[in-house]
Order: sequence, then structure tokens, then C-alpha cells
Amino acid sequence: MGIVTKTIGSRILGNEMNPAVYCPDAYRSKALPVLYFLHGRTGNESLLQRLEMDRTADLMITAGKIKPFLPAAINNQLPLRKESLLSACMCRYLLV
Repeated sequence: MGIVTKTIGSRILGNEMNPAVYCPDAYRSKALPVLYFLHGRTGNESLLQRLEMDRTADLMITAGKIKPFLPAAINNQLPLRKESLLSACMCRYLLV
């Protein structure tokens, strides 16, 4: 099926997230394990496209080298808001 991206609104975070998930054909017929890619400071959900995960995983699954799975990547960078935990921690650190 390929890489699927969908915008999801978060009431808690107060913003939208755009997770990307590679969905092999087998995901329609059974539950599959999920591998979450949690990127560093400068990454985002486009990681799966940059790694050509759909092409690579399809080839490896077809060759029997790996079992089907669902790799998922999200943009886990929160906006800098005074309500966010990240901002609160940064303010405490900077004001000490």
C-alpha cells in the first residue's frame, strides 16, 4: 500500500501532527508490530520517504528477509508555548 500520511489534531498539545506510516499489503489481513522512529531535534515525519521505506521494506518482505511490520514516524517537536512542558523546563534552566 505504501506510505500513508494523515493530519491529526491534538487538543492536548494544541496543534496538528502529521504521522507517516508505511503500510505493507499484509496489514489489511492481520495485526502487525509497529516500529516507531523518534527523531532528534531536526527530524520530522518525512524520514520514511527519505529512507525510501516503502521500496526497501517491500523488497525485503517479498524476499523473505523480514516479516511485515508498520514503521511509523511523527514530528515530535512541540511548539514553544508557555503551556508546554518543554518551555517550562527551558525557562527553569535559563532562569537558574
